Amino acid sequence: MHLVAALDRLPSMRCVLGLFEGVVTGAADGYARMTGKPACTLLHLGPGLANGLANLHNASRAQVPIVNLVGQHATYHLRHDTPLTADIEGIARPYSKWLRTSCSPSETGNDAAEAIVAARTAPGRIATLVVPANVAWSEGGVVTPVAPSRKAPVPSDETIEHAAVMLQSGLRTALLLAGNALHGKGLATVGRIAAATNAKLLVPYPFTRIERGAGLPGVDRIAYVFEQAVEQLKEFRQMILVGATAPVSYFAAPGKSSVPTPPECEIHSLSSPEEDTVRALEALSGALSIRGVQPLAEQSARPAVPTGNITLAGLATAVGALLPENAIVVDESMTSGRAMMPATASFSSEGSLARLRVTSRRGSLMSSYRMFRVFLCPTAIRSCILLLPIRPRCRRRRPGSGATGETQASSLSAAGRVAIMSLPDSFSGQKWRLMVVLRAR
Repeated sequence: MHLVAALDRLPSMRCVLGLFEGVVTGAADGYARMTGKPACTLLHLGPGLANGLANLHNASRAQVPIVNLVGQHATYHLRHDTPLTADIEGIARPYSKWLRTSCSPSETGNDAAEAIVAARTAPGRIATLVVPANVAWSEGGVVTPVAPSRKAPVPSDETIEHAAVMLQSGLRTALLLAGNALHGKGLATVGRIAAATNAKLLVPYPFTRIERGAGLPGVDRIAYVFEQAVEQLKEFRQMILVGATAPVSYFAAPGKSSVPTPPECEIHSLSSPEEDTVRALEALSGALSIRGVQPLAEQSARPAVPTGNITLAGLATAVGALLPENAIVVDESMTSGRAMMPATASFSSEGSLARLRVTSRRGSLMSSYRMFRVFLCPTAIRSCILLLPIRPRCRRRRPGSGATGETQASSLSAAGRVAIMSLPDSFSGQKWRLMVVLRAR
């Protein structure tokens, strides 16, 4: 509570109340993915931290910056082993690149400053600071300035030259992208490299963030299903890793390899996740003497709005047909959403470029029908996407009673665009409807 009270006295930090720790850590993950800056979570004891671990796992794998502040019992109270006592450092350690428990009020300010520096270290890290209650409420705290962030190193000249030689060899080559190579300046630079060398741009199935849309370089996602990934990658004799690690299968299978690339494919790392990917790409562009080359931009049109029974491909097509410009899409699906990226690869809208920012997380696995939901906070972004199964009433509607789903959708269409498709329920034999609401800015 003393940490909460201190935050109320600091108007420079915006506090957002979350009613569950999983919401708090998920929101911090999303904020970090889109801004590149760390958000700070405030969690209650070991059980509170444990409630948020699933999204901290996602954030850790995505290598995004987060600072966790976790309250602990007063140090002298721990010996009583009360109901909420837990090994907080043990819980936090698997997902924290930096972990510390403050021991005195005079050290807490420095501990907090070091946690911020650690979180900002490329490519992004989770830093967890545990603050015992008596350390928080005691006098003697000192504010410590936060040191400047450390600059990420640039790969060696030899590494860059070898990548240039590979791209000039004439062999079929793929550039596997991650981190800053998937948006902004990095994407523009690697797009020019691909256009000049006929290299293929790929992204691993799990990625942190990607900017997509008409006028931007096209990047294909490596398939989730191992056999499909093997087929997709069989043509490549060289693969250059740009802030990424070499692709592997999610799971092992008897008698099958864990590596989808061909045995004869040479894999070379241009930049590791800890190195400066954008500067590495700029150096590679210079080594290739690329001047005046424009990236091959996506030119696809919007798909038509589908009708009829729900299918996974139809669901993805509906989103692609109705998606507003500059939308942020949070893709939580692992199986049912595999058609989403092809359907939303790029589209033109009213003569202007439509650009799509996507974040992919390894979290919730949603079923194809009942559990498919995506919620985005309308206060945080300029458009909102809602995928929600709506079950009609089992009894006949009486005259003058509430509106049906169709009339509700008609009223919603005044604020945005709505598509309704019927969905057969294989469990109960009853019909569901899926309403896709896309609210304009």
